[in-house]
Amino acid sequence: EFEATVSLREEKFSTIVTEEEEDEDPEKQKETEDDDGQEKEVSEIAEEEDQDSSKTSPSTVVIEVRSEEEEEEEERRLKEESEERLRVLQQHLLSKRREEEARLKEESLGSLEELKESVRREREMQQQKIRDEIEVMIKELRITQEEERAAAQGRLEAQMKQDLERLRADSEEELQAERRRLLREQEEKLSCLKQELGDVLQKVRQEVQCDHERKLEQLKEDHSREMNSIRERYAKEEGALRESLLHTLQEDRELLQASHTVQLEKLRLQLDAQMQKAPLAHSDKAADPKTTRKMLREEEVDLDAQIEALPRLVQERDQLKEELKRRTEEVALARQLTIRAREEKKEAMERMREKRDKARVETRRAMEDKEKLEREVLLLKEKCDHFSQQVSEQKRTEGGSSSSQTEQSRKQPTAPSSDWIDSSLHTDDLDDAPLSPAPDSHGGMDRYRRYVSSHDAAIQKAKLLLEWENTRLMERRAALKAVQRGSSQEPHLTGETSRTLQQEARDLAELEQTVQRGNSLLQKTEEHLQQLESSMAEELLLDDYSQLAGERKVTFDVTESDGGSSSNLEPPDGTGSPPTVPAKVQLLAESLQHISSQLNSVLVSREPPRTSSTADGARYFLVWRWVRRRDQIQFCWF
Repeated sequence: EFEATVSLREEKFSTIVTEEEEDEDPEKQKETEDDDGQEKEVSEIAEEEDQDSSKTSPSTVVIEVRSEEEEEEEERRLKEESEERLRVLQQHLLSKRREEEARLKEESLGSLEELKESVRREREMQQQKIRDEIEVMIKELRITQEEERAAAQGRLEAQMKQDLERLRADSEEELQAERRRLLREQEEKLSCLKQELGDVLQKVRQEVQCDHERKLEQLKEDHSREMNSIRERYAKEEGALRESLLHTLQEDRELLQASHTVQLEKLRLQLDAQMQKAPLAHSDKAADPKTTRKMLREEEVDLDAQIEALPRLVQERDQLKEELKRRTEEVALARQLTIRAREEKKEAMERMREKRDKARVETRRAMEDKEKLEREVLLLKEKCDHFSQQVSEQKRTEGGSSSSQTEQSRKQPTAPSSDWIDSSLHTDDLDDAPLSPAPDSHGGMDRYRRYVSSHDAAIQKAKLLLEWENTRLMERRAALKAVQRGSSQEPHLTGETSRTLQQEARDLAELEQTVQRGNSLLQKTEEHLQQLESSMAEELLLDDYSQLAGERKVTFDVTESDGGSSSNLEPPDGTGSPPTVPAKVQLLAESLQHISSQLNSVLVSREPPRTSSTADGARYFLVWRWVRRRDQIQFCWF
């Protein structure tokens, strides 16, 4: 609009100048014609006088002599009159010319002033409009940044306070409940146990309590370290972002102000110089129309130069707009980085929750194992009391027959209640069991023990492998989500890239199903292994006490693992031997073998993705490139 207005002003000014020149030409022609007419009249009068003088005859010489004085007077009078008329005419022409020149000068000056004023107003309007737009955009960006920062800081502080309070309350409540329960159980059961069993139980309780306290302290330390690292990282990130944004905005504002002041000062100096030169030039050259026209042409050239400078100003304005747009994009990128840091904080909180839940599960398992050990101790106590009663009864009935003694000795192993005997172990099996162990039975139980220990080690390795796969799966899923978000913001991606991303999503879904299946099989394996250990321990206890002939030495072997704790009873260094392998243990071992084979098949069937094809190679290249770029951004940012 400004350029169109300037072009219209130029056309109007050119038409005014041409019209003035056309008006000046007829007036000058008229003046020259009037001067020529006056000169012709004077010449005609002189010729008539000459002719009159030539026509006089000799007879009129006397008359001429007489009238010579009169003629001279008449001629002088006519000459004075003609000079007077010529002088009046010249004055009239001069005044008319001056009036016309003054009118032309006033009109040209007025049109020039109007054009200058319109150009100045347009320029000031454009500059003011640009300044207003820039100030409004800067204010909006500053307001949005402050609002987002305040909202994010408030949410993070509230969430951190809630998490800390909840975790502190849960930890204190669980710790107090655990302490009360342990103290109550100790007070109830320590008085009932024998000295040897009480020492063992006290040792187990102390180990469990120490382990529980150690895990709680470790969890608290991990949580505090994680929260401190997150708080410091977020504070550093926020401070760096705030300083960079303020620094860039301040630099942009200073640059804009400096450029605007320089341009305005140049234009003001030019206009002042032109305004100072214009009156002097007009006063010096007012008498000459050609000089006036030349001056007007020079001013027109100056105006053309100013008009040519307008595109440069417009270009500078566009550059400023582009710079402002780039700054806006940088602010948006900083906002995305803040959101990404918030997501990383959420992931860290999730990992902390998972660690806390895992610690709780381990604590619960330890408590269950402790309770199981206590139940087994109670069982041993009851059996010892029962055997003591049977021994005292046997001593009282010493005078009986040998057959009754044999029958009584054979019935004593079957005296315990059926609640403590497994359904798979019948009375016939106990009666038919040999008193001295067979070599193959001892080797079978040892083999099952080695089998259980090997499975425990294999479970630990499988657990590590599945954890590694789960971590890798989460990283790949995060990379895929980031690439998908980037592709949604970039619509110019090809169809092959979208197909690659879809294939990557399908592969991740299959891998997730495989990992879930492996976790479920691993849980089943741990459960069967625990059942096998408990069954072996129960069978050993029952068989050992069924063959008890004297005092027994009871020792507990408490081992901690992810699957739980197991207790074993060692036979005394006497003539007793381990019993035969029962049917339940064999069934559990077979089931454990079957589940282990399934777990091995799942772990073996999980192959890493190949990048031989073009699509797979492009997919992993995209994901790798994004992850590398993300790492670089995060490194530069933090």
